[in-house]
Amino acid sequence: MPKSGEQEHHVAPRLAAASMAMIACGILGTNPATLRSLTKNLSHSFAGFGEATYELTEQLSVIAGLRYTYDSEESTGTNSFALPDADPVNINSSATTVRFGLKYRPIDSLDLYATFSQGYQAGVTTNSNWNNGGAASDPVNPQYLDAYEAGVKFSQPGVSMNLAAFFYKYDDIVVQRYTGITIESQNAAAAEVFGVDFDMNINLPEGFGIAGGFSWLPKSKYTKY
Repeated sequence: MPKSGEQEHHVAPRLAAASMAMIACGILGTNPATLRSLTKNLSHSFAGFGEATYELTEQLSVIAGLRYTYDSEESTGTNSFALPDADPVNINSSATTVRFGLKYRPIDSLDLYATFSQGYQAGVTTNSNWNNGGAASDPVNPQYLDAYEAGVKFSQPGVSMNLAAFFYKYDDIVVQRYTGITIESQNAAAAEVFGVDFDMNINLPEGFGIAGGFSWLPKSKYTKY
């Protein structure tokens, strides 16, 4: 018969393992398929773009650009248990975005500019529900951005400084959401961001230099969610 100390030595690890299993079942549920799954994503992206600058005067220039982007993604999921595989999920998205700007150079070391540009982020599939063998969650729609920026750029030998104010307006902004044991992407309707950026570089003798900057975001909020 084993001694009391030997019984405690062998039983304690088993009790610890049983406790961990009970905790896992409480957090994850009784379906062990949530612990093991495989997903496969196949994506393609094609784009064409062009930009031109036209000098209205020796000091004033206008900038115009155009870009077209097409994206596609297919996601399939399976798991290592006997649950049925879900059907593949496909999403195709495209966007035509523009960029316009004005640049004024009163002296060679100073540029004043203002731009409007658009951004686009492709839609994606989500994989959270592959874990239980069910259908995948709804695909995430593309994210769109309208960006307004105005600023000053100063540069001369040894010193450079940049100051810019910007306003970003997002539609269908993509955010991350925690759902139990997984993190998945979703659209959060609309958001706006306003801010100011500043950076400076100073070159010193012997290869040394000083660099610094700051950002200020007085407005950053969801306008819809």
